[in-house]
Amino acid sequence: MFALGIRYLNGWVVASQVGNLNQVEWPPHPGRVFMAMAAAHFQEGDSEEGQKALEWLETLDAPKVFAADYKERPTVTSYVPVNDKPIDEKKGMPLQSAPSIIRNRQPRTFARAWLENENVFLVWPHDNAAPEIAESLAKICGRVTRIGHSISFVQVRVVEKPEWKNQSAKLQKWIPNDAPAKRQFRVLEKGTLDYLRKQYNGVEREEYGRLKIEAEHPDKKQQKRAKAELKKKYNNQPPGMHPNLSSLARGYALEEEKSEASAPGTVFDEKRLIILRLRRDSGDYRALDVVSTLRVTSALQKALIKTAADWNISLPEEISGHKADKSPSERPHLAILPLAYMGSEHADGRLMGLALALPKQESPHADIADVRRILLKCLANMRDGTTDSSPQLKLGSLGVWNLDGITEDRPPHNLLASTWTASPQGATEWGTVTPIVLDRHPKAKRLAEYRAEVAKTIRTACERVLYSKTPEKEMPKIVHVTLLPVSPHLGAPPAHSFPKMERKSGGQCRHTHAIIEFDKQIVGPLLVGAGRYRGYGLCRPMRRK
Repeated sequence: MFALGIRYLNGWVVASQVGNLNQVEWPPHPGRVFMAMAAAHFQEGDSEEGQKALEWLETLDAPKVFAADYKERPTVTSYVPVNDKPIDEKKGMPLQSAPSIIRNRQPRTFARAWLENENVFLVWPHDNAAPEIAESLAKICGRVTRIGHSISFVQVRVVEKPEWKNQSAKLQKWIPNDAPAKRQFRVLEKGTLDYLRKQYNGVEREEYGRLKIEAEHPDKKQQKRAKAELKKKYNNQPPGMHPNLSSLARGYALEEEKSEASAPGTVFDEKRLIILRLRRDSGDYRALDVVSTLRVTSALQKALIKTAADWNISLPEEISGHKADKSPSERPHLAILPLAYMGSEHADGRLMGLALALPKQESPHADIADVRRILLKCLANMRDGTTDSSPQLKLGSLGVWNLDGITEDRPPHNLLASTWTASPQGATEWGTVTPIVLDRHPKAKRLAEYRAEVAKTIRTACERVLYSKTPEKEMPKIVHVTLLPVSPHLGAPPAHSFPKMERKSGGQCRHTHAIIEFDKQIVGPLLVGAGRYRGYGLCRPMRRK
């Protein structure tokens, strides 16, 4: 076991959610704690021992979080003097030394909450640190003074005994569980420390500080040269330092809410969905329609493969969809789901985000957790090199789009994994959001026979994606397939609006919307047909009033 203990010395926390500055972030996300530890490490000189310890910590899976309940205080907007400009233009003096009364005041909000118990614990129950690693982490923890706002004072330490079991006030137990989760916690992954080091921008910040000192040197020539460099290199503004771990998030649920999927599922793992929000970076379109699914998913698949090649990352078959000899994989692999705004009277079918679904089967060479880490590494390397930490997807005439991680504790309904998987209880009726691409061209001439043949093809396609390791007596059966020209979900376009997929032999594949009914509840994600890995044939649970 390895554990970190955090004590909030004031009995309250001041930390805003990344996606909503008016709401407090509680419990503290593991990613935020790691950022505080990394900052303390960098400020002490970025030692080799500390680096090794933090790199070990970032390889661990998401921890359990023990934290008490809280009482959130109303958020009040305060107007505070800020150092947005290095020089006061009217008085000609550094703003740091200027009286606060003459400095510009800007609105700031400080989300805070009173804690029922000031202690929080991050626990990795299955991991043990080597003595030298534990010692280095203990030294780093001893230098951490705050988590969140600068007035959110803390004491952090390495915990050797399960102290969380003997607290006077009850602690809630948050566990990583993507399936039923309605909370998203930012976490750390391998490579997080390197990213934070770049964002910390230590070299440029040190040079900026040196030039600021030289700019006040008595020697006029040296002073002039330093001021010229400050203007040229930094435009008289300090280098930015805005680390952001929004692209790395895991679903969390309270232990009493944890419910393993009792219903049978598909070949895609509902517990390891990676959900990303689409955000326009540049281009003529304010939003993308779900009709653009094929273009978006194909571009992302190609970008992942290109990024892996550029960074010399070996892609497993579960991501690339190809064997070592470049032939198509015969096993389930990465599927990309288009998450569109639909299901309500105001739904317009715009593409809100994407979900990456990995298969449940394990690779012969690495387990699926390692495959997920490789996928996240490829995503992290899809950045454009600027301070924006989000991966970027370039879509030609459709513009450039950022792939943001879900930063809110409570994301929109259409960006929740459970909305698309019906986990953990499952659902019996599923309706298509994107049309099902038929595996084979129907031969029947008469309409009734044609519909029967298409329905049979869809049945076979459904059976192909059900999890094969489900016991025979629990294996769901398809009761009925209803073919439709339009989607049963409000906001989804009709089938004819979607571009058709091309056959390898030439020509176009036929596709159709449908409602699929099973004899028992199943858990998704349910993707059916020849286009399932590229976002077509995506089914969503039908709502029952």
